[in-house]
Amino acid sequence: MERRRARRAPEPVQGMGLSARFWARSMAIGLAVGLIAFSLAWPSGMPLALYVGLLTAAVACAIQVAIRAVRQRAASR
Repeated sequence: MERRRARRAPEPVQGMGLSARFWARSMAIGLAVGLIAFSLAWPSGMPLALYVGLLTAAVACAIQVAIRAVRQRAASR
């Protein structure tokens, strides 16, 4: 019986549910959105385009974390 328990995967953390899969998906979406913003801002010059791309990627990831937090909070009520 103890061997079966040892082989099982660990239980997921009940916190906000920010698993590795969520972070990988969020980073991929943020990267895609940031690349699109970078490409659209490219004609105005490299430094500005880089800043726009990085800022947009960060905002996209922050929005996803905020949505996950709101959904977790709503589900717990």
